[in-house]
Amino acid sequence: MDHVSTLLAKALNKRGLLKHAQASLAVTKAQQWLEEHVKDASAVSLKEGILTVACINSIAAQEAHEASDDLKKYLIEECECKGLEEIRIIRE
Repeated sequence: MDHVSTLLAKALNKRGLLKHAQASLAVTKAQQWLEEHVKDASAVSLKEGILTVACINSIAAQEAHEASDDLKKYLIEECECKGLEEIRIIRE
């Protein structure tokens, strides 16, 4: 008997939604991490291996840039986001 997480992954993959679900999970986990470590920053999207993080001001952008390596390591460990290549910081 398959585990529930395996069944869900198979069903999503069959319908072509697995990558979208993984990206959504990565953005959600990134947002949770940013709320704890970098104020005034939010995860926006994950497309083509690039996680976009929007910051309200330049101070938050600098803090997000300094913390981006830790965030990347966290996402790779937490949600097995192997396709994450870069974290791009933008101003809102």
